[in-house]
Amino acid sequence: MKNGAWEMTKEQEVLKKLVGTIVSTGGLIRYEEGSFGCAGDEDWLDLADTVLLAQRVLRESQILVEIPIAFWKEIHPRERLQIESP
Repeated sequence: MKNGAWEMTKEQEVLKKLVGTIVSTGGLIRYEEGSFGCAGDEDWLDLADTVLLAQRVLRESQILVEIPIAFWKEIHPRERLQIESP
């Protein structure tokens, strides 16, 4: 604590910056089977998992960060229809 104000550790700052980068590129996409991808690159599933973990770690430290999450079927309705059509 400095001058009565709480300060983030460098690790927390890094995690917050990581989450902020994903938020600035559109947030996350949740697929129907429950996995997540990044809106900026939907195939980057491991990065999406890492960002969700970063968010959880920050929340445990009382640092609230929000990540927008869209559902894949809402973003790609035509592709979903093509997949389901015989």
